[in-house]
Amino acid sequence: MAEDCEMLTQVDHLSDESSQSDAVTKFMNGEISFGDYLQQMDDQVSISNSSCEKPVDVAPPIDTLSIGTLDDIELSASSGTSCSENDESTDNLEGRKKKKTSTKKKRPQRSKLSATLRAVMGQANVCYAKGDAESAVKMCLEIIKEEPNASEPFRTLSSIYDGIGEADKSLQMRLIAAHLGPTDKEEWVQLADILKGEQRYRQAVSCCTRAISLDLLNVSLYEKRIELMKLGHLGNLEDYGYQRLLHKLNPKTDGPTVIRIRNIVGTLYYKDKKFDKACEIWKYLFTNCEELITKNEVELYTDALVCNQMYDECLSIFCKFCGISVIKQCSNGVEIIADTNICNDIQTKIRIKLALCLIHYHSYAIARSQIKIFLKEDPDQFGQLFYDIASKLIDDGMYLDALPLLNRLSESKMNSSDIWFKITLCYKNLKELEQCFQSYRTAINLFPDDNDLKLKFCNELKSAGLYNEAVEITLKDQSNISLMIYERCQLYHLLKDYDAFIEAALQLFRLHYIEINSIDEFTLFESLFQRSAKGVKGKLMQHLNGTDVDHSVSLEDEWQVFIKVCNLYLQRKNYDLFQQLACSLYLSFKFLPKRPELRLVLTLACIYNHDYELGFDLTRPVLLQSEVPKRAWNLFYLASCRTEYSRLHKFLIRTLIKNPNDSNALMLYANNCLFSGTYKYALNDYYILYERFKTPLLSFMIALNLLHIACQKFITSKHALVTQMLAFFTKYQEHRGSEASQEVFYNIGRAFHQLELLPQAIFYYKKALTYKSAIDDRMFDLTPDIAFNLHLIYMNAGQFDLAKTYLEKYIVI
Repeated sequence: MAEDCEMLTQVDHLSDESSQSDAVTKFMNGEISFGDYLQQMDDQVSISNSSCEKPVDVAPPIDTLSIGTLDDIELSASSGTSCSENDESTDNLEGRKKKKTSTKKKRPQRSKLSATLRAVMGQANVCYAKGDAESAVKMCLEIIKEEPNASEPFRTLSSIYDGIGEADKSLQMRLIAAHLGPTDKEEWVQLADILKGEQRYRQAVSCCTRAISLDLLNVSLYEKRIELMKLGHLGNLEDYGYQRLLHKLNPKTDGPTVIRIRNIVGTLYYKDKKFDKACEIWKYLFTNCEELITKNEVELYTDALVCNQMYDECLSIFCKFCGISVIKQCSNGVEIIADTNICNDIQTKIRIKLALCLIHYHSYAIARSQIKIFLKEDPDQFGQLFYDIASKLIDDGMYLDALPLLNRLSESKMNSSDIWFKITLCYKNLKELEQCFQSYRTAINLFPDDNDLKLKFCNELKSAGLYNEAVEITLKDQSNISLMIYERCQLYHLLKDYDAFIEAALQLFRLHYIEINSIDEFTLFESLFQRSAKGVKGKLMQHLNGTDVDHSVSLEDEWQVFIKVCNLYLQRKNYDLFQQLACSLYLSFKFLPKRPELRLVLTLACIYNHDYELGFDLTRPVLLQSEVPKRAWNLFYLASCRTEYSRLHKFLIRTLIKNPNDSNALMLYANNCLFSGTYKYALNDYYILYERFKTPLLSFMIALNLLHIACQKFITSKHALVTQMLAFFTKYQEHRGSEASQEVFYNIGRAFHQLELLPQAIFYYKKALTYKSAIDDRMFDLTPDIAFNLHLIYMNAGQFDLAKTYLEKYIVI
């Protein structure tokens, strides 16, 4: 099997040489770029390495050098140090066996040049030594054409180009030589140093990776590569290769190195706030290198354990390595620390972290004794630990114990708005509101630019009902922070200072909208908005659904402010300002998700402000959708009833051509015909609708339409029309039922009144007076209208007393 594998390897080697020769030839002829050449070379290396299941002399998997151009050398993701830790965790004994086997079978690589080409190579070197660089270059190029896989001519070319000042070409030739020639660790290190000097950190990292593949246990090479990655901001901690190195090191034989590397890795994880991984790194040391543990490792490990809230493990470390003993008891099913034995010379940091563990076990009495001791320490030196203990006490509700620590911190260099907020929180929970407010005032004077602190103070003042002072706090900020302006709006609304509320609300809206002053401006910006809204909407929705990094007011909160302003404008009948505000916010990108609702509000503003042309333009697109509710059609007719007749007529015609069965459009078209006096068209459309929906409204509209036709001057069949009218009024009465008798008889009386059939009109009017309204509300009661119509009839007939009787009896002001 081994012989077969060796034969296969030789055959593959011959084919690889042929492919490599083609790649070099193409590169030298200018057919491919330098990066393409090296990419092909790397592909051949990867193929040859995988040609046999058990290669005889193959190094462990490493990063592949992939060079597109000289500026694009990258680490391949397919192999190398970015492999998973499971693939890298090789047993040390097995690794050493492989190394011995590899050492035995590794032979010095012979030159690929024939005797003739070696002679030519020697002649080229002689020419170069004599200063004839041009002849030397020609000879090297001839050798490359004959044997492209030989490294010697490339090394010579590198020296020649370096001598004539072409550093870039020299580096290219040197990289190819290193790639083709014998594997030399120092060569790759030197190349990495050169690339580092040129600030080509990605390429330098790749060269360093090549060097590591030749000396897997060389710690300095790993550190060098990590330095390069940090300089080039390449990758993260997982890509540095520390884990691979740690798996190669034996804690028994390489103990000091293991501790040094793990301290570096753990510290990096700790700085990245990956406390769980930092704890895993140091836990290995305390398990496998216990005899080499120093105070430094104890301090680092316990820091990570405290940050990861692993207080049980932290306490066990203190007991094992710091000479501390504890006595635990179980009280009401909860484990507590009853007593401790602590040395007097214990380090302050250890004492503070021990206090954190005691607080975790709710052993506050013992913790207080430790806190009293280290309160005498300098908070500038141990400020973070002071802060950790104070935060832990606040979390457990021990506000009185936390105050001394926070007061010491407020007098130190660590003084910050967060410290003062925790002080105010303690006073608030201790029910000392005056001290709480005074602490807020002091903090705001110390940190006038901290808007979060001001907002928290405003909320506290608002909860206490001190709205005026809260307004003063918001007015101190002049930086147009949206949350501060929003808070001011809320306070003004609570104070019912509506003028100030509207002014603050407009200031809030101006942060993201363009103020529109005319319809022409609105039309112009609307067209521009439509073009750019498609690209903005996706980004805006991501922003609204994600974290609010700008501390801006949420869309829903700002929408509620807008609704309140609209209601105030309506109450004050400031319809022009109402429309101006709605137009401006309709073109705001922040309100893009609320555009359907804004369209409705803007339409109402146009109706109130009698801008029917804009109202028609706003409601028309809604009706072109697949499903349109009746409410939208009603709003459309309200917005367009006073617009230009031809526009409405043409729109309805087009809509009915597209969808002849659209009953809403047909109803509006019939109403439009009735309004314009084309009664026959209206009658035809009403009757079509009545055949579909036998509703009281349609029967009434048909009767009304017949009445109008009967009242025309040149009508010969007036009697038949009146008869049909009465028939549909009868249908109208049947559909409405007995509850609406007052309304039905009133409408029939009005019809006879218009036809000047006064006896019949009086009959139905009086009959309507005998019924009450179906809705018990004065607004819907038709009795005054009926009495007034009877009064008009009697007045025209000269019956003044009877007319006066109906006025006095039924009409009361």
